[in-house]
Amino acid sequence: MKTLWLVFFLLSTCCYSQTVVIAKITKNSIYVGADSRAIEVKIDVRNWHSDTTFSDFCKIRKIGKYYFAVVHDFAEESIELINNASINAKNLNDLIYIYVRKFRLFLINKLQEIKSENEKYYYNYYPPDSLLCHTIFFGYESDTAILRGVTFLNEEDKNNTINVSVTYWHDTAIAAGEATEIKPIVKDPNTWHRNPKKVIYTLIKKQCDRHPTTVGKPIHIIRVSKNGYKWVMNGCD
Repeated sequence: MKTLWLVFFLLSTCCYSQTVVIAKITKNSIYVGADSRAIEVKIDVRNWHSDTTFSDFCKIRKIGKYYFAVVHDFAEESIELINNASINAKNLNDLIYIYVRKFRLFLINKLQEIKSENEKYYYNYYPPDSLLCHTIFFGYESDTAILRGVTFLNEEDKNNTINVSVTYWHDTAIAAGEATEIKPIVKDPNTWHRNPKKVIYTLIKKQCDRHPTTVGKPIHIIRVSKNGYKWVMNGCD
């Protein structure tokens, strides 16, 4: 599985991302936590040699009254388009609609560009029916807690035409990204009898230990309520 990849081509830039995001709606709040592992890969398209470095990247963001977290590929472009969409969005549904329309078009164009530059590389990283990214939105509207997600898949058809499908979903507890081992724990209601901050920190830390290349500290955790938000661990403001 991939982590957050910031890939610099000779003439273009791509972002590949993986992370761990855990989100939970509690009685009075929404808690969301994420790791911050980032990998920067510089690729020379003339010979496809690469140079890799590690850094940190905050995957939980706030724009106006909206909050979101990015998981998997093209994180920076996703953040930019959400910021742009928020300018004219009247509510969260509006924000998601504007963002999805623009981001889906970006993904199609970007995949076509990558495929034309190096087809072998494209099929290695983006085979048909592969996951491109999740975006998780959360917050309050009309005093109601909202935890929603959008998933983008590469669906290249039989004629090798690139298409991107979109799936919308919602839940009260989410584990996304490098989270196979902890998803059953997050979905178990008994897990959340303990302090949500401690639960999220402990689970993400376990994934850092299990997957040290793709998941790493610091761990960021935010708590959102009807009255606003507070970074309860390693704020990103």
